[in-house]
Amino acid sequence: MMSPLTFIISLWMSTASIVLVILTLYRIEDKPDGLSFLGHSDGKLLLIAMIALLCSCALAVRYAMRLRKTGKRPLRIALIWNTVPLFLAVAVLETALRLVATEAPTETILLGKPLLPQSLKAVVDNYRIDSFLAYDQTLGWVTQPNLSTIDGLYYTGVDGIRTSKADTQFKTERTACRIALVGDSHTFGEELKFEETWGYLLQTHLPECQILNFGVGGYSVGQMYLRYLRDVRPWHPTVVLFALSSNTAGRTMGVYGLTRMLPGIPWAQPRFLLRNDEPTPINVPLPPLKEIADAQWISELPYIDYDWSFAPGRWEIRRWRYFYHSYLFRLYTTRYAIGRRQQNGDSLTVLNPALFRAFLQAGESNNANPLILYLPDKADHKNPEKETPSLTALRSSEVEYLDLRPCLNDVPHEDRFIPQGDHYSMRSSQAIAACVGNRVSPLRLQVKQKD
Repeated sequence: MMSPLTFIISLWMSTASIVLVILTLYRIEDKPDGLSFLGHSDGKLLLIAMIALLCSCALAVRYAMRLRKTGKRPLRIALIWNTVPLFLAVAVLETALRLVATEAPTETILLGKPLLPQSLKAVVDNYRIDSFLAYDQTLGWVTQPNLSTIDGLYYTGVDGIRTSKADTQFKTERTACRIALVGDSHTFGEELKFEETWGYLLQTHLPECQILNFGVGGYSVGQMYLRYLRDVRPWHPTVVLFALSSNTAGRTMGVYGLTRMLPGIPWAQPRFLLRNDEPTPINVPLPPLKEIADAQWISELPYIDYDWSFAPGRWEIRRWRYFYHSYLFRLYTTRYAIGRRQQNGDSLTVLNPALFRAFLQAGESNNANPLILYLPDKADHKNPEKETPSLTALRSSEVEYLDLRPCLNDVPHEDRFIPQGDHYSMRSSQAIAACVGNRVSPLRLQVKQKD
């Protein structure tokens, strides 16, 4: 006489196989196509799970038919020994997770860590936007013009140029020496008073020059290039400084600020591709934040496949939306998060060098004496042996640039950045300004000789 135990074991195997199939199918989201998924260990695990499911189901059907012939009721056995225990176990675990979890406006915290995935709408609705930045359909975002922050830290004039006080007026007519700075937060001088920025201190080394700070926090190389073309070039600078920090080149590979989790910067940015060897933005005009939020699913945003910072495991995906009701499933997606999606578009070491060359060509054609700078930041400070994305791009481009890392050698490590901050201390700003001033002085003399 046949024992029901073999039937119960086959049911448990079928249930486990179904769960494994679902969990491995989820991992296809970060693969470019089905073939690459099947070639990956996740795909091989899916094939094993499906074979196990087919075999266990065949065994369960066979054993159920045998049990029925002996007068036993296989459906009742399945309910008692498989379905009901599974339901109770899941219910207990789900309840326990909900009891220990904490709900925040943008995320769920479980055991001190965020529980993935995140909702696009919830993140956008509760995103803290830097008050001194504003949406721009060409550049993504810009420093607000004619700005005066409540804390008195930031003042800007026309075109969002950093100043020392409100209502500063710049001379717009041509001048013998005008130096324009284009860069990210290390050029703008976030967390610093204007008088503490290296751009302001550069004035002490070049007192006869007008210095205009066009830096904007979070900018990529592509944004800096467009900033120069649109906002800087009309000022006809005699020297233009194109200043990169450690990840400026890495940002070039992104599309949405949300995917990089940039504090205060949720907007989209221009994404470039090489067309006829020319770097060309493919997504301008850029969508406003409301349009991004209305998409609801980040995986369906335009050009998301060109965003190298996009990790599908961090965000809700439409086809898995019903599974997100389960905290067990979300715990799995957090513990075994899937990584970045396929990387469409030109590589970092192809696209960024093309942008460097385009900037240099544009600057030279406008007699702007372009100079590329590399500004060391905390990434260089923490791991000096590791090459940053910007250094990788600069070295692969073979363009001339001024590496400012040696300028901080005389500043003690503990004094290079402001306490509990990410930007230069006053001593570091002075050191950077001195190095830049020494390099720019010969350029200024060349301009005089041309005149």
